Amino acid sequence: MTSRPDESLAPTTRRLAELLACEDGTSILALLQTLGLYSTRRAQPAPAGSAGALTIGVWRPEVGDDGSVAFLRSEELAGAWQWWADVERIPPKNGPRTVLLGESVARGYLFDPAVTPAKTLACLLGNEVVDLARTDLVAAELPALFEALPALQPDAVVLFAGNNWHSVVFELDELQRLADAIRAEGYAGYRRVFIDDILVPRCRSILDSLAASTKEFGIRVVLVVPEFNLADWRGEPGVLAPVLPGAGNVRWMEARGEALDALTSRDFERAAGLAARMIALDGGTSSVSQRLVAEASTGLGRRDEARRALEAARDSVCGLAIGHSPRCPTAVQDELRRAAARHGFTLVDLPRIFEQHLSRELPGRRLFLDYCHLTVEGMRVAMTAVAQQVATLLARDAPMSEFQVAPEDEAMAHFLAAVHNTHYGQDASIIRHHCRRATELSASVGERMRIYLDFASRRADPWLCESFDRICESRAAARYLSAFDPQRTERLADFQLLEVIAETLEEVGISASARLRTVLIEEHGSVSGNVDLLEPCYRARSFRERVGYSLGPERAFYRALDTTSAFYLVRDATQPVRLQLTCRVPSAGEARADVAVSVNGSSVGVFNVGASWQTFELTIPAAVVREGVNVVEIDWPLLGPAWQDELERGARRLERGVYPDVLPAWGEIHRFTASSPLR
Repeated sequence: MTSRPDESLAPTTRRLAELLACEDGTSILALLQTLGLYSTRRAQPAPAGSAGALTIGVWRPEVGDDGSVAFLRSEELAGAWQWWADVERIPPKNGPRTVLLGESVARGYLFDPAVTPAKTLACLLGNEVVDLARTDLVAAELPALFEALPALQPDAVVLFAGNNWHSVVFELDELQRLADAIRAEGYAGYRRVFIDDILVPRCRSILDSLAASTKEFGIRVVLVVPEFNLADWRGEPGVLAPVLPGAGNVRWMEARGEALDALTSRDFERAAGLAARMIALDGGTSSVSQRLVAEASTGLGRRDEARRALEAARDSVCGLAIGHSPRCPTAVQDELRRAAARHGFTLVDLPRIFEQHLSRELPGRRLFLDYCHLTVEGMRVAMTAVAQQVATLLARDAPMSEFQVAPEDEAMAHFLAAVHNTHYGQDASIIRHHCRRATELSASVGERMRIYLDFASRRADPWLCESFDRICESRAAARYLSAFDPQRTERLADFQLLEVIAETLEEVGISASARLRTVLIEEHGSVSGNVDLLEPCYRARSFRERVGYSLGPERAFYRALDTTSAFYLVRDATQPVRLQLTCRVPSAGEARADVAVSVNGSSVGVFNVGASWQTFELTIPAAVVREGVNVVEIDWPLLGPAWQDELERGARRLERGVYPDVLPAWGEIHRFTASSPLR
């Protein structure tokens, strides 16, 4: 008796037959692998833990003479110490013990190690709290920590996580489903499949593994649902809308421009209508359109509608294979709530607790230093709610003593927040808020801000500067500005940050602006020969602008993700400057369009550009050039992407195990230099 063919394989085999007719061997191999996977339906389970499974984070077990087990920080794992608690030894249990697990929010990022949620919780409870929070912890790393919990003999475990759970490694069959979704529904379909079919089941599995690891030993569990800075956080620059079908990207950009004009003129009804048109085009995949709805709704007094739009803005980029700040989307928040009900976990729902604390105001800079990391007030509110639940579970009174934070530590956290917000593309108002808050809290932080100006305004790597060593005398600064983390130390275009720092110092009587200007001109303005404006220090204001928002391989050229690209040029005199630009626009066939160049707001030239690389030269007159920092802007035409080709290219990249370029480019630059013209 012959078995009937599996009809579910038909789309894959049909696609494979099509590819066999071309030279796309990589895609063919990927599909063959997919067929092999479908025949077994699931990947093989991970092997059982090794003999070293008792290692907990960076701590390894040491058995005492009396048989008790302590955990000592391992020298072999010293490279990872900075991500964990600054604790040398976890002693044997001696009294009530709570374990805190989580990510950078639970780590106390930007305050750590001076102030942490674990220290705050220990003070509130009056008993030991073992701090197992780790910066950049992803969901897949949690089960190993869950399995090790019995070795610590906790009475209660607090899991404060969810902001990094969208970071997943795909199985082959999942990659194929995502590729099929792009072909069928574009990136809105890709995002839906990611959330519904991949993210939520992964979250459920993680939380079920927590229940399995704690139930047998009678360990009580408290789940904390994270919240996001809804009021103040703006999406990173360049993250607009993904590749859309038809003329969707051009129509979306036109509607955005009109909506921004409507908001400026306070025509909120018109702005709301235009933003709704954008959402209809992008299918809920852009934070920009959702935030425009929120701003229009706020202007119309529709508070609840504004909040829903801001939550949608937070969620929109999750699952789109775009680099973005950590966050806990609604799907993960809801799965945490369901897991609490399913397993009998105690729930601390921060969105609801923060809403009560703020009397229904939107959570913003009072509670958050950036997108999700907490201020002192935010930490105290969150940990007080946790302490109350832990005390109830353990049937004991908690002293609820408030953890005392030194003004210098709080001030330093706010200053580091100014730096961090800058490197996530936030505007000058939030940077200025944190700088001013730092100087209000402590006069001594002004000297550290002045020191930061010194090394941040130079061309040399920070770790080569004496001032870098001096600022790292602060433990929080040393952790954040780690010389071992190039993302934190590579030069970016920090001109706005440096200016705001200098202005803030001048406000409190510390002279800084003149010195900053002198150093910038000496270090950057007197460079002989060509200045490469594609260097990150002259064009990248954020971490993601440095490497691009695609999670795939880094490109060898610059991709403009908005219709205006800004570059920074420092000159030591008001003299002519020659620009040389090699660029192209994503036009179909032989179509060409004008690309405009301006310097400090003054138009200096227009190039007619096509789809092939072409080099242009332009001399900027001395009258337009400033001594100091100049802003060079390139305005790209509204030429939409070849959307069918882009979507198919994205699907094929997924089939090869490579992330797609989700965001369309409005222009591309291979080379962009500035030099003094020959006399």
